Formats: sequence, C-alpha cells, structure tokens
Amino acid sequence: MEIRSIALVLLATSFVMTEWNGCIGCWEEERIGLSQIQVSFLDLVSHWAAAGGGGGSRSNKSADGECCDWEGIACDPNSGRITHFFASYELPASLRGPRRWYLNASLFLPFKEMRSISLPASGLAGCLRNEGLEKLSTLSNLEKLDLSDNELSDDILPSLGMLSQLKHLDLSTNNFSDIRGTSISRLRWYFCF
Repeated sequence: MEIRSIALVLLATSFVMTEWNGCIGCWEEERIGLSQIQVSFLDLVSHWAAAGGGGGSRSNKSADGECCDWEGIACDPNSGRITHFFASYELPASLRGPRRWYLNASLFLPFKEMRSISLPASGLAGCLRNEGLEKLSTLSNLEKLDLSDNELSDDILPSLGMLSQLKHLDLSTNNFSDIRGTSISRLRWYFCF
C-alpha cells in the first residue's frame, strides 16, 4: 500500500510540475519570445515579398502551438527549454544587396538554455542601436553562432568580442576587411572564413 501511495504522489507531482511550466516543452517566456522573433521575421519577409522577393523558407506556425514543434527550433528533452534556433530566408541574388535588415539581439534573451543561433543567408547587415550582439553574452550556454552569408561588416566586430563563451562562430561570406588586431582576433574560437 505504501508503494502505491508514493507512486501516486510522484505522479501528481509530475503533473503539477508539467502544468507549472506551461505546455510540455514550451515555457511561457520562451513562447512569447518566439512570437516576438516570428513577428520580426514575418515583417521582414513581408517587406521582401512586397518588393518582389517572394516569401521565405520558414514555416509560419502559430505562436499558440507547441514551440518545440516549430520548424528550426530544438528543445532540451528534460527541461523543455529552447536550445537551438535556426532561421534562413534565402533571398534571391537580386535582393541581397538592397534588402538589408538589422537584428534586435535582445529578442533572444528569454532563452536561458540557448546553445545555438543560426541566421545564415538572411540579408543581416548588423544590429539595432543598443541591441547588439553583446546582449547575447548573458546566454551562458550559447556555444554556436552562425551569421554566414550575410551583409555584415567590421562595425559588429567589437560586440562579437564580448561573446567569449562561443566555441563556433561562422562569419563566412560577409563584408569584413581584416580582423587581425580586433577584439575577436584574441579569442579562442573556431572561425569559418
């Protein structure tokens, strides 16, 4: 009888913890954060489409759904927190140069267990004022940042130098001149140029 009581208590505790976290695998602050990022990207893609660029490659799932089921999102199976974010809007070559956008890196701050952010080939030209990549330094688990095939230039290098927790940084196919002597040249990262 005692084992049965313990099992019922454990089952009830498990149910309460699941309800406390929101839906399984989707914490409320992360769902809201993803909604804000999604709106940001959808506005961007709509702007490109209106300019004759066509749509993006990312799924337009509802923010009400299970975050971990969204295309380009991966979650930790134990904590249910988002760990990987991938978004790429393949722009036609005719729109790459004139269609630039600027990232608000603060939108990623709700993701406490984020390990990887990938924004390749999206026309990213930099960050909004006071919302630069240095904001990502508070994400202590962030190990990989892929900003390849964008329109980035030397002005983002100081903010990248603050991301000392990174193990992999892909900046290939951007508009950098020479990183020697900058704050990122002293860091021990794996670079892809």
